[in-house]
Amino acid sequence: MDCWGQHDKGGVMVTPPPLKNDCFALPPGVDWTPVDDALAQLKSALRCVVSTETVDISKARDRFVAQDVIAPRASPPKANSAVDGYGFAEDVATDGQEVVFHGPLKLGANTRKAGEDVQPANVMLTTGQRLRATDLSLAASVGISQIECFRRLRIGVLSTGDEVCDVTQSAAPHQIYDANRPMLLSLIAAWGFVAVDLGHVNDDRDQLRERLDHAQENVDVLLTSGGASAGDEDHLSALLSETGSIEFWRIAVKPGRPLAMGMWGAMPIFGLPGNPVAAATCAMIFARPSFNVLAGGHWMTPQSYWVKASFEKRKKPGRREYLRARLIGDQVEVFKSEGSGRISG
Repeated sequence: MDCWGQHDKGGVMVTPPPLKNDCFALPPGVDWTPVDDALAQLKSALRCVVSTETVDISKARDRFVAQDVIAPRASPPKANSAVDGYGFAEDVATDGQEVVFHGPLKLGANTRKAGEDVQPANVMLTTGQRLRATDLSLAASVGISQIECFRRLRIGVLSTGDEVCDVTQSAAPHQIYDANRPMLLSLIAAWGFVAVDLGHVNDDRDQLRERLDHAQENVDVLLTSGGASAGDEDHLSALLSETGSIEFWRIAVKPGRPLAMGMWGAMPIFGLPGNPVAAATCAMIFARPSFNVLAGGHWMTPQSYWVKASFEKRKKPGRREYLRARLIGDQVEVFKSEGSGRISG
């Protein structure tokens, strides 16, 4: 039998169909989920999962406000001078009691009115707002030293797969080093959350179940890479299916596509693709705004800009593609590499 040509079955020549060469081909009746639809579903389904605590303003940077902050007094509390004393002593004369000078002087010049910045009972900071350095300065200006905040969201990162090896160990010839976990932990920390390294687990369903049980005692939400598809060794999807909580999306996005969402007890789980670039893209596009909501903040939509492209790009209809690029002058230039496993781009 010719594996690549025609098949002879009892004298009848069977011609195989041409290869579609389309990794986006799905079975009839199964559709890709558009990016915006997936984001809308996440936004509507997620809720805050952390408790609140009182935080000194010296430690409140990047925390989410748990209840509106009301000004207890005005700022400034009284009318005052906007400058210290007076200048140009060659321009005035004084006898120690009075200062005299030639006018005219504009009424109210270089003065501040009482409450011109903040009025008593004003709402200065709102629930769900992420605290910046200037917000803390505003609170301090009216005598507020502590703010009721949501506790920092603890995000665990777990890698899965027999083919993955921790970078501190020696990889076998068939293994690849775990490039996802250091990246995801770093991203989480940069976003202002608590990153918890949960290590790596092999393709063993019982071991993974034990690791998930342990994780829910130590983190608020779990981020995994690998094991989120529908293969025989995709044990995360299988375990979440047993609980009946899994949402498995084939998202019309490149890089990315498979994204699993589920609950293990009270712990939300985001199952990212295994390829590093796809994992990073899905983490930034889908996980980051979700983390804001889980942490008590508001859904975050990335700022976008229209800029000139110094390149041409063709893509499949209905699929959104995220390209690695840089801004050169007033034009965008893409890097040559687009592969989901090619981190160097």
